Amino acid sequence: MRLSKEVTKAIDEFEYGDPESAMAHACMAVDGSAKIAFPHMGVGARFTRFLRDHVDVLERMGLMGLDAADSRFSVPKEMLRSDGTAPDVAELIYSVHRCAHGHGDAVAESFELLPPGDADWHLQIGMEDRSVRLPESVIWGLLGATVLAATNAEQPAVAPYYKLHWQPGRGQQADWLAMPIKDWWGREQDFLDIALLHPRSFLRVTPEGPHYVTVEPGSGGVEIVAQLGDDIAAY
Repeated sequence: MRLSKEVTKAIDEFEYGDPESAMAHACMAVDGSAKIAFPHMGVGARFTRFLRDHVDVLERMGLMGLDAADSRFSVPKEMLRSDGTAPDVAELIYSVHRCAHGHGDAVAESFELLPPGDADWHLQIGMEDRSVRLPESVIWGLLGATVLAATNAEQPAVAPYYKLHWQPGRGQQADWLAMPIKDWWGREQDFLDIALLHPRSFLRVTPEGPHYVTVEPGSGGVEIVAQLGDDIAAY
């Protein structure tokens, strides 16, 4: 399926109330983008490389509240890296969601996406059962990484009602930036020039437990604000 079609199908399925199908199409959109960017790499290597290269978009558009670059997840033994270390979010998305949907399998219940709760953003980490449930909004992060990637700048225009949305904080609806996809193919730097101006507080997950972290614009350091409990982290 054409890359632009995967993007619009993901949005359609999300709007129809089928986030599982939307996630499948979003993963295929990333896979297609990764193949364009890294045509000589294997599927898993190119998929995770693409997400790491566009982690700022993934984090700010789909995982606002999670440190997508530096978090590492406590997962079942068979999902650890070959050296025994914990995977990052790119590996988690690939091994759990892309591989399940790519093979027509169901995502394990302990890794299913979370619908929005009382808050706009929600994450659950099970330190005992080693479960990781990302928010449904990760779908929009994957679509953002796809649409904004410079290697996809020549993708065909789509209908004007297909849009990406970004919000710098938890303000009112008026604070949202609406980006018609037809006008935003390949414009990652334009987006980051806006998004990186804003300070952020987020959750950094490690196998030892999650921490709240605050980063100011232009700061190379982080401040650990609080450590959460060992069982479940919900934000």
